[in-house]
Amino acid sequence: MKNIIAIPGSLRQNSLNLELLRSVCAQFSTEARVWITPQAKLEWPLFNQDVPLPENLSKDLIEYKNLLKNSEGVLIASPEYNASVSGVLKNFIDWLSREPNPFSNKKVGLISVSTSPFGGIRGLMHLRDVMAQLGAFVYPKNMCLYTNGTAYSEQQLRLIKDFAHNFFNFIDSKL
Repeated sequence: MKNIIAIPGSLRQNSLNLELLRSVCAQFSTEARVWITPQAKLEWPLFNQDVPLPENLSKDLIEYKNLLKNSEGVLIASPEYNASVSGVLKNFIDWLSREPNPFSNKKVGLISVSTSPFGGIRGLMHLRDVMAQLGAFVYPKNMCLYTNGTAYSEQQLRLIKDFAHNFFNFIDSKL
């Protein structure tokens, strides 16, 4: 059984990206153990290498790095803010990537949903660069969906199912 860490890139209570993340993760129910990062875990102080983390967050950081270390894959759902990745997600990644970097050689999938016709692709392009710089193997096919805020269409549900299946196979593959 594979372990997958899922990271929402938004603090919004009714985040479209958290909903998408849950929809994709539901497809792994029998093949993987999935741990969806609680949104409250993303609320860290702004990254500053000169300032040590408070003790309670330092314990969280070590625990989370261990979760990442022991996972076979990471799935990140990121909203697009001003054609880029959300600040809260980037800050979370910056804290996590302090040595030792848990993203190195990790298989990562990127997804986004947006009310913009671009579906979040511009933000995922930046996130792909960040993850590649950290040494992650990024799944080559992003999943970006456009929504008007209503339920997913049958076509979108098929895309979610297909993405989950293909990403799981990517995790399972030898690189």
